[in-house]
This record gives sequence, structure tokens and C-alpha cells, in this order.
Amino acid sequence: SGPTRGRGRPRSAPATARRRAVVHPKVAPKASIVSKGMSAYRNALAEVLPVVSAHAVEVGGEGRFPVEALSALRAAGLLGLVSPTELGGMGAGLAAAVEAIRGLARECASTAMILMMHYAAMAVIGSYGPEEMRTRVARGEVLATVAFSEFASGSQFWVPMSTATAVVGSGGARLDARKSWVTSAAQAGVYVWSS
Repeated sequence: SGPTRGRGRPRSAPATARRRAVVHPKVAPKASIVSKGMSAYRNALAEVLPVVSAHAVEVGGEGRFPVEALSALRAAGLLGLVSPTELGGMGAGLAAAVEAIRGLARECASTAMILMMHYAAMAVIGSYGPEEMRTRVARGEVLATVAFSEFASGSQFWVPMSTATAVVGSGGARLDARKSWVTSAAQAGVYVWSS
């Protein structure tokens, strides 16, 4: 039990304590392993944050897609933060992605969620996507996302009810699914889905 006030009810922590981030030692990058690219990425993030902050209330209040924030992220190269440099990305790792998402979340939760889902999709695209797609996403030419959750299976995305069928001669597939939600739906150009 923590500090109490009055009849044993928990007392709220001061606002400054509630906002203080706790970094797990295994997640926090050590100075000796931080690459030179980290400073470039941090500079890019510092340029983007004022744009994100300026539109955050409007984005949240109106429930609209953060167009300005995504344009700033694209221009700064942060859509390709975790993509290899040989494909046009920044070549940063997971620690940089976590730091970028945390920084954005302090300003606009919607923008942070969109970028997080983009990076999650990039993990799959980076391993299994064709080079042309990996390059376009790494350069920030296209936004990626994941489409896992379905009405039939709820949030248990590991039990998909949908099907995907190869479309002969097109190199593509037809997805027969009813997804319950998809971050960046209708805004993303690349979707990673389960079926």
C-alpha cells in the first residue's frame, strides 16, 4: 500500500511523478551501444514534434487522421527509421523505434499508434516483402499497417477466420475477411494481414 490521505484512500502522485517515464535497464540504450545514426534520428524527431503537437488537439478532438504529422514524419525520414540504410531507411533499431513512439505519444497518441503499427508492419515486410515494396516503405513513399483483428475472432488474431486466395496471373491475392479495426485504414498503402 502506498501513501494515503484521509480514510486510507490512495493519494494521487503529483503530476510530475505521473509523467516521469520509467525505463527498464534492458530496454534503455547504453551510451556505448548507441550508433552515430541515433543523433540524426533524434534531430529528425525534434523537428517533427512541434508539428505533431500543433495539431494534436484537433486530431484528437475531431477524430481525424493526422495528415500534418505523417507528412512531417515522412519528410524527416522517420517512416524508414527501422528500415535498412541500403533500402533508403535510417537503419536504427528497436530502441530508437521505442524512443520515437514514446516521444510522439507525449504529444499525440494517434500519431504514435499509427507509427507503431507502421513499424510492426515493417518487421514483417522487412523479412518477407518483395524488395520493391521494402524500398518504397523504407523511403517513406507509402504508409504500412497491420490488419489482424477480425469480428469473428475478436482480438485473438492468431485464430483468423478470413481466407486469402492467390489471384492467378496477378501476383496478388484476394482477401475475404471482415476486419474489426485497422489502424490507418484507407490511409495506408501496404497492409500486413492474417488469414
